[in-house]
Order: sequence, then C-alpha cells, then structure tokens
Amino acid sequence: MQRSSLISVIYGIGFGILLSSCSLNPSRPEYDPVFGRQKPLRVYGTSFEQKNHSLLYFDQSLERLQQQNYDRHPSPKEACNLVFDGLEGRLTNSSWQHVSEDMQQKPEWVSMAFQRLGKKLIVYKDPEGIVWNGIEYTIKGHLWHSDQKEFFVTANKIPLANCPNTFLTFVYGKTFQELPEQAKHTAVILLPEQGKIMPVRRFDLISLDGTSTHAYSRGIKTLEIYRE
Repeated sequence: MQRSSLISVIYGIGFGILLSSCSLNPSRPEYDPVFGRQKPLRVYGTSFEQKNHSLLYFDQSLERLQQQNYDRHPSPKEACNLVFDGLEGRLTNSSWQHVSEDMQQKPEWVSMAFQRLGKKLIVYKDPEGIVWNGIEYTIKGHLWHSDQKEFFVTANKIPLANCPNTFLTFVYGKTFQELPEQAKHTAVILLPEQGKIMPVRRFDLISLDGTSTHAYSRGIKTLEIYRE
C-alpha cells in the first residue's frame, strides 16, 4: 500500500536529457523519392548554458533566456539528471563534488509551476505568463504551458516517500523505486499557499520549491542537426 499525502487523479510521463551535455536523439531516416535514397538523418538534442549568478524573479529569468535565444528553463528531470548520475556513482569523485556543491548551494528555476486550488494541485510544464507584480506572482494575460496534470494534496510540505509514482513520473520521469536511495529520504516538495500559483525552483539537489520568489537562472535550447 502506498503512503500518500499527495494522491494522483491523472497520470503522465516526464521527459528530459542529461544536464550540461548535448544528448542526441536521432529520428528514423526517411526515404527521398526524388533522389531514390534516404534523407539525411535529423538529430535532436539539447544544450545548456552555464548558470547565471544573479538571483532573479521567474519572469525576469525567462525574459533573459529568451533574449539570449534559449527556449526555456530546464525541466526538473533535466535539472536533476546529473544529480541522479552522481548519487548512483556514474560521475568521478571530483566531478560529483563540484556538482553537489553547486546544486546544493544555488537553487535554480525549473520549467514548472504549482497552483493550489482547495485540495487540488495543478502542475504546469513550461509555463509562460507568470509574472511578479511587486507583491506576488500572478498570471498576466494568459497562462501558456505545454502540459498539465492535477493531483489531490493534503499538506504543504511533502516528502518524496509520500508522493505517488504518478506525480514523481510526471515531475522527475522516475518512479519512487527508480530514484537514488539518498534522494528518496532527503528530498521534499514544497507547495504554495491556497489560491496561489507559483513558479518552481530546484533546491538542495532534487527538492522542489513552489514557495519562493527568486532563484538562479539557467537556459536550455533544442538543437536540430542534420547529417548524411
């Protein structure tokens, strides 16, 4: 039986690519009827910028990224994949020491937002239109997003051990059983106040915070590469 103060009502799957690298995902080559051969292989990947060293509001950060031709903030899975590699022993000791120090000390925005409506939590992926008005975060005009799922919640601070796999998979792309042991027992999800919509930042390795106003900024862009 699953212990749960966060109970899913809808399920989904996440997505992501290894942090600080370019991950290639080739599509199937297509046959070109004109030349009588396969078309060039199209390869998709992602590129991350180095973390900006200024604390910014979410909309300030997103505007900065777009001005520098980045698509968005990283998803939680994209932001946490390097942590997963370190906790599971796939990084050298020196690399993991650098990564863990950076990601413990510097919370960063991720491409997600939480909204509390009664006992319902709405999780938005890739939100745009959430702005700081000098007092609180609000929606300016229309809230744009790529996906959303709804969950029931009964607490403001929820350990990962109390989250259902449907939530974890939607957010991290992993079930509880697939998470590294250290992350299972230390990470938490912090939810906003009732009636509030808040952008989400990653902190303390893989914990997610939907209560804070500022975070560091990092961008991600999608690459499309053709090769013969």
